[in-house]
Amino acid sequence: MASGVFDDALLKHLWSTDELRAIFSDTNRVQKWYDYESALALEQAALGIIPEAAACEIAAKASVKNVDVEAIAVEIRHIKHPLVPALKAVEKLCRDGLGEYIHFGPTTQDVLDTGTVLQIKEAHAIFLRDVRAIGRALARLAEAHRATPMVGRSQWRAGAADHVRPQSGHLALGDGTQLQKAHRSLRTVQRGKGGLLHHAA
Repeated sequence: MASGVFDDALLKHLWSTDELRAIFSDTNRVQKWYDYESALALEQAALGIIPEAAACEIAAKASVKNVDVEAIAVEIRHIKHPLVPALKAVEKLCRDGLGEYIHFGPTTQDVLDTGTVLQIKEAHAIFLRDVRAIGRALARLAEAHRATPMVGRSQWRAGAADHVRPQSGHLALGDGTQLQKAHRSLRTVQRGKGGLLHHAA
């Protein structure tokens, strides 16, 4: 049973896209946790905090392709912890006990917050791409229909006649403003409480 419009079989395509659902899926969420852990291990090895062999092994094995996400979900329900089962799954894959160095020092919230920001960062690129495409489409409409009359509207009532060009041009200009806001929004998220390694990817 669907829990909301984003995964409802009847409505999900009205409120989201396959592209964005993939970004905010359980599989990609776990991968972002692993991206964090890999980046952390490699940096710690560079600083001499953990063995380089351990960092390389963790980075090589920390991929969602190597684990069973459903099994991780079952274990999360069993132990009531959102991260430990995902870490244990990678630890078991590492040779010679090197997996014990995964998650050496950070808190669970560091990983979860940073993982979410990395998902937002991925989605943000799609938002920018689509906003730019909308702006270009509006500019083309404004040029193609610069003399096309249209009914003006105000508060859902017919208003004075107008032309398509100024209306589309206004929307295109507004689109540019939204694009600037979108750029600022990502910087705000990255400066905020997005975890310690929000720049990991």
